[in-house]
Amino acid sequence: MSQKPNKVITRGHEQPPLTYGVQRLHYEFSAILPTLHLTLVSILQGVVFGELLQGIPLPNVSLAQLLNFLLHVYFYLPYVISSLLILLIWKQFVQASVFLLWPLSTIQAGLTYFIALIEFLAFRILFLPGGQKITAISPTMLSGWITGLGCIGIVGGIIRLNNLRIEKIEDYESADLGKLSLVGEIREGILYICLGIVVIIYGLWYDQIIQLSYKVAWAIPWLTLTFLMFIVCIIIQLEIRQISSRLDKYVEGSDLVVSSGVIRYDSEKIDEKDPIQELIQQVEILQTQVQALTEKRDAIQAQKQTPTQAAPSIKISLFTQLAMAISVPTAIWMIIFVVKRLLKRD
Repeated sequence: MSQKPNKVITRGHEQPPLTYGVQRLHYEFSAILPTLHLTLVSILQGVVFGELLQGIPLPNVSLAQLLNFLLHVYFYLPYVISSLLILLIWKQFVQASVFLLWPLSTIQAGLTYFIALIEFLAFRILFLPGGQKITAISPTMLSGWITGLGCIGIVGGIIRLNNLRIEKIEDYESADLGKLSLVGEIREGILYICLGIVVIIYGLWYDQIIQLSYKVAWAIPWLTLTFLMFIVCIIIQLEIRQISSRLDKYVEGSDLVVSSGVIRYDSEKIDEKDPIQELIQQVEILQTQVQALTEKRDAIQAQKQTPTQAAPSIKISLFTQLAMAISVPTAIWMIIFVVKRLLKRD
């Protein structure tokens, strides 16, 4: 006669639970909500990048005319800068999902959509009317594109400053980490807004500057694009340094180490094993195993309980309690013994 398989009890042991409550809410706000926001950001930035790729002009000329074509599109510098900006914005949102708490906020979601819309419109300026691809980037196109970059900077700064409304020092285990994060949000938010205002003003006056400096008008676009490329690279470098500084603060005092932006176990600290800590961990593992076996046995007995099985159930329960009563004092005695030996050795 075949026996039915033992029922696996999951209620109270699963994470997150199926029933909605505090534990499930904690899991959704700490894991699910940041993932959903980051997925939304990735989709929006992917749409913007796809729009940028559609507008990139491809050379349809002979090799003799290739250099002239590249000069007219400024060696694709506007598209390179735009691509780096998309990457930077995406990394900023990734950084927020790693270090900050994502709110269930309409304002935050609206700002996420708004910055993607500004990017889309700014890069759309590099198209000709009717969706035709360009063969040369005119000063008017550069003026609109530069103004759009300034608008992106202002919206990005507003997003960073909006984080101050949500973020609290109490959200961090260490007050130093909280202060470091808040100072970084303020500094970068103000920096992006100031740069955005300057770039917008320059973009609005770009055509007039070209007309006033007609003798060296050919050099103005190159100087402008070089300066913008320099600014974007500086912002990327500052972001890399900030992430590295935050990670170092987070892993300080642990067995982890940050290397090239990757978190690894510190090989030096792995070799430093504490015998007392290992013994305590082994005792905890044994207690967990005994508790799991006890719960499994109780679940099986609850399903197959009969009057004739009541007496053996009591005997097994007494045996388990006796085993635990012996094992726990023994483990404590072993810990005390090891401590005394270590103290004598010192």
